[in-house]
Amino acid sequence: MKNNETNQLLTFPLDIAKDDPLTDQMAAYLEYCRHSKRLAAASMKAYCIDMAQFLKFIRNEYPEISDAANINRSLLQHYISIMNDSYRVKSVKRKIACLKGFLSYLESEGQIDNNPFLKLHLRMRMPVTLPTVMSLREVKKILAAVYSETHPASELLHLRDIAVLEMFFATGLRVHELCNLKYNDLNLRQSSIRVIGKGNKERYIYITNKEVLEALNRYCKVLKKMKFYSDYIFLNKNGIPLSTQAARNIVTKYTRLAGIKRNITPHAFRHTFATLLLEEGVDIKYIQEFLGHSSISTTQIYLHVSASSCRHIINKKHPREKLSFCNTLTF
Repeated sequence: MKNNETNQLLTFPLDIAKDDPLTDQMAAYLEYCRHSKRLAAASMKAYCIDMAQFLKFIRNEYPEISDAANINRSLLQHYISIMNDSYRVKSVKRKIACLKGFLSYLESEGQIDNNPFLKLHLRMRMPVTLPTVMSLREVKKILAAVYSETHPASELLHLRDIAVLEMFFATGLRVHELCNLKYNDLNLRQSSIRVIGKGNKERYIYITNKEVLEALNRYCKVLKKMKFYSDYIFLNKNGIPLSTQAARNIVTKYTRLAGIKRNITPHAFRHTFATLLLEEGVDIKYIQEFLGHSSISTTQIYLHVSASSCRHIINKKHPREKLSFCNTLTF
């Protein structure tokens, strides 16, 4: 992304383009994030939106400020207050992280003398929201729906949909990770795939289930006959790499065919993958590796999910349930 392209993305959608030091400073920071920090495309898009939003706030509330050197603590407090009233805590934390990075970058470049964030104390506690998890029965119904489709419009697309759903459940991949899989990432002899996750971090996932491997093999064999010239594994009917929205649509389609009313997304497969492994006794450090989490604290959300089934487990599995002699007591 060149400087002028970054400036356009930063300003054009909000119709606030203006040639001043602040806009140039923000554009330079986004260039730094892209090339030096090597942020993923999704992160870059979010940072561009955050920067543009902050710029619009300054234009509207502090039009006299045209340089980041004039940003102070009270301005930041004002902005964060507005964000807190408008967005969820997770989104606000990301926006703050973006601004912190921006001002730290300018300080390291010698463009500002003092970072106003250093004098700003923030405490934001994230609410614990449990992820959507499916039961094994629900997963079985979704897979049964795709396997039993009687009149598919295309053999290729039917086999692709089977492979996509099997892969989501077998690997716990993020939707963009699955859509970005290439043939070079696939090693069927070793039953492994190479995954490039967030922050361009590489990890390997092994697939040992024969039905999952068979689904992937069948799809790849038919795909080769179509002679599509693409490095990507999962394609649409025109031979173009499957979009993340198309992958979500596949999940939605077969969730409805399975008769499941609640909203199921590709990420629900990821949550289910992690939670069921945890309930089978898999160490959380392995699950962290499978999911590609940088921090174990991110993976620990599944401890809360698993705990929600403790009552059921104790009720059904505790050996005390096998003892009934107390029922003979009389009073």
